[in-house]
Amino acid sequence: MYIFYLLVVGYGMVYLRSVLASNIKTRRKYLGLTQEKLAEMVNTAPTYIAMIEAERRTPSFNMIERLAEALRIDAPELFSMKNYPLESISQIHEKLMSQFDKFLRAAVIEIEKK
Repeated sequence: MYIFYLLVVGYGMVYLRSVLASNIKTRRKYLGLTQEKLAEMVNTAPTYIAMIEAERRTPSFNMIERLAEALRIDAPELFSMKNYPLESISQIHEKLMSQFDKFLRAAVIEIEKK
């Protein structure tokens, strides 16, 4: 049995800070860096990295350049929406599969009752 689903992500209301935060977090994890290690590399506090990733702080241009260098990526790529949805899609996929699993279990129970 093949299950196909279409995921449509509307980019109209996505804010740059959200894109930046997600890309920093995604790239950091991709490189296997902790928030503490990244903070050390850019000479800041780990709590500041956490706040950037949580969209509670917006880094200065200077910090963006330092983050990009530490993350081995060009600074404009940190604002690229093509990188943005990776983590979100994974979370959405997990939720969809969980809901689908619940639906299937309920359907099997109903079928077994008959």
